Amino acid sequence: MAKKLLSMLLVACMMLTMGMPGKAKADVTTQKTLELNKAYTEVWQEYETKLYKFTVPQAGIIDISIKNTNPAGGEKVEASLYDSNNAQVIAGYTGANVTLPTYATNANATYYLKVTDDYAAWQSSFQVTVKFTATTNWETEKNDTATTADVISLQKTYYGMINSDFDEGDYYKFTVPGNRKVTVKFGPAMVDGESREWDVYLMNSKNQSVHILRTGTTQPYVTYLKKGTYYLKVENESNAKDIKYALSVKAKSIKLNKPTIKSIKGTASKGFFEPNYVQLTNIKIKNSGVCQGYQVIVAKKKSMKGRLANETLDFGDSATKGKVSLGNHLGVYKKYYVKLRGYVNDPFGKKIYGKYSKVKCKTMKKKVYKAYKN
Repeated sequence: MAKKLLSMLLVACMMLTMGMPGKAKADVTTQKTLELNKAYTEVWQEYETKLYKFTVPQAGIIDISIKNTNPAGGEKVEASLYDSNNAQVIAGYTGANVTLPTYATNANATYYLKVTDDYAAWQSSFQVTVKFTATTNWETEKNDTATTADVISLQKTYYGMINSDFDEGDYYKFTVPGNRKVTVKFGPAMVDGESREWDVYLMNSKNQSVHILRTGTTQPYVTYLKKGTYYLKVENESNAKDIKYALSVKAKSIKLNKPTIKSIKGTASKGFFEPNYVQLTNIKIKNSGVCQGYQVIVAKKKSMKGRLANETLDFGDSATKGKVSLGNHLGVYKKYYVKLRGYVNDPFGKKIYGKYSKVKCKTMKKKVYKAYKN
């Protein structure tokens, strides 16, 4: 009997020294795996935290709801969502009935839903549902860099949402097959009467970036782009977290037609502090294509050798689609040979050019030439 008591005392001492076989950690072994699109009724104990694990098979959107099974109950829980790296992707939402914001995910991703007793939820039951819908028109987290950008097609509308204060933005990648007029349309996916704003940036493959929109309403941004790969970045500028937005990129072919020089008029002047000079002040043009300005070249010879001027003129006071005036003071010659081409501007400071016109010759009148030649 004494030996038995001694053995029991030894076991008790070992258990005190080594620790009782404790309960598993909540974030490792007590987590419960949920099936998608299935409702689970769960009972909470006082101050209890439950952790649920689920995996999505393909790209799509996640909608999570937690409903108090007692319609008159005031018991509340707090819910938040984490990714497999333990990064919080949806911050805590509290209530008797909690609906987390929609979260867009890529394929084969695992998430953890954390639900905690927030107010008097002990011995209360809640229905937990993780709804998953496969989609092809939503962003897929994490698309927070150009490297992980979602590839989108032209002429199609996509949806997204900035879910976290730590979400640096959503990136989208698209390809323009040739010189195009491009319209980026962006805004909230629905009207709710709230004040909020997003920032939208356009980037090229050289990592040049242009801020194109700051808006809380649906707005278009129209520009011209060369053939190539481009990126859009969407950021939460103000109060736009967890708000669904809509985004589309449309592209239309442009005709940078070959212009025709109809006539050239020039003016000869006496120079006071310089030699006498000529200005081509009225070059009339026919152009049925898209155009935002002209590059005009003037030379001494029809081969365009002996260049006298090379001016780039955006439309404004001295240039329109039908007429340009050059600012250069040219030397006095018998003949001037002129050619030009139209262009449009891209948002990165580059020009997209069309084809040159045929060379047009302007011949000075003999008496004018004799009077002004140096």
